[in-house]
This record gives sequence, structure tokens and C-alpha cells, in this order.
Amino acid sequence: MTTTPLRITVWGENVHEQVEQHVAERYPDGMHGAIADGIRENLPDAVVRTATMQEPEHGFFLVGMKSYGRAPTFLLATGYEQVRSITAWLAGDLASASRVELTLPATGVCSTDAGGCC
Repeated sequence: MTTTPLRITVWGENVHEQVEQHVAERYPDGMHGAIADGIRENLPDAVVRTATMQEPEHGFFLVGMKSYGRAPTFLLATGYEQVRSITAWLAGDLASASRVELTLPATGVCSTDAGGCC
């Protein structure tokens, strides 16, 4: 039986390694590189690659991921807008993808009296 090898992409922001000396010393190839090396060591048949924020788009989308860090104020409306924009881009509607179709309350935080915007 022939099996297809696992294809794994280890994505890393690669920010801390660039701005914090102690992190760069510990992870000279980035945290993503260290993780990828560990996967390669334990899964020698896997095809492992890395990607970072500094590289061009890879056709990989994270929706809602750390949009506001861990703040509890992340709005579903913001997530929905991200999905709408990505879907438009995938469909080839670049004008719609680049347009922001989101209305938030002035405070940026929804509440039960926000009028249904969130």
C-alpha cells in the first residue's frame, strides 16, 4: 500500500526572534524552524516547510486568529467581515475583498443595546 506523506507547514510570526536578542540567541532559525526540525526528526517521511509573516502570502488564511490578542472584545462582526473579505478574494472579486463592510459602535465594544450591529 502506498501512502501519501504528511505535508506540514509550520507558521510563525517570526517577530520575537527579530526584536528580542535572547529569543534570537535561543532560536537562531526562528521558533518555527525549531518546531519544524523537531517534526522532521520525529516524522522523517513528512514534507515539512515553514512560513512567516515576512514572506509573501501562501494562500493560507487565519481568520480571527489573534486579531486583538487575547482581548475579550473581539467582535463576531469583525470575524464575519474577515470571512467575507477572504471569500470575495477567493472568488476573484478584488474590489469587494479590499472594501471594508463593517460598522462598529463608537466604543468598539458591543453590548446588548448596540442596536444589533454585532
